[in-house]
Amino acid sequence: MLHSFAERQEKQYRTRFLISGAKRFYTIQVGDIAYFYSLDKVTFAVTKDGKAHVIDLPLSKLEEQLDGRVFFRVNRLAFDSKRPCV
Repeated sequence: MLHSFAERQEKQYRTRFLISGAKRFYTIQVGDIAYFYSLDKVTFAVTKDGKAHVIDLPLSKLEEQLDGRVFFRVNRLAFDSKRPCV
């Protein structure tokens, strides 16, 4: 019974990120992110308006938390959104 319940549960993916700004914290919705990339061991989320935000997670951890139907791994240094950036 417990096994069948677990099978019916759909995995919950991250819907937003908490970002540490210069003077305050703010959130970014995953739907507003165009892609992620890593440079010198720092991970960035780039929003559709072109702004880069530091994410305190390596890409390997992001891969576990992002919906594979929305984002895909381009290479070992980047994830891209399958949604058009309009």
